[in-house]
Amino acid sequence: MKLLQPGVYCIRYLVLFPVAARLSTVLSLHLGEQCLPGSVCHVDKENPGQPFTAAGQVILNLEEPAQLTLQSDKGFSIAAAAEGDTLASLMVIRL
Repeated sequence: MKLLQPGVYCIRYLVLFPVAARLSTVLSLHLGEQCLPGSVCHVDKENPGQPFTAAGQVILNLEEPAQLTLQSDKGFSIAAAAEGDTLASLMVIRL
């Protein structure tokens, strides 16, 4: 996502891993190539019997346009339990 306007932003993400998902990774928000402190979430979901929600957030002062990405240190694929399930969300609020 490209953030175009300077300002203070609150950015939050949620990634929902269904009951059957199994993975181990680290999620984090990046502004350009820089990892944003406070946005890192370690995901160690080895138990396929429980759902898991990973979340992170950061408040930042943006001075110039920049690219915002949610990154994982390992690739993964998750499937929804039902059609229309939301598995990930990103909220960006300019304060």
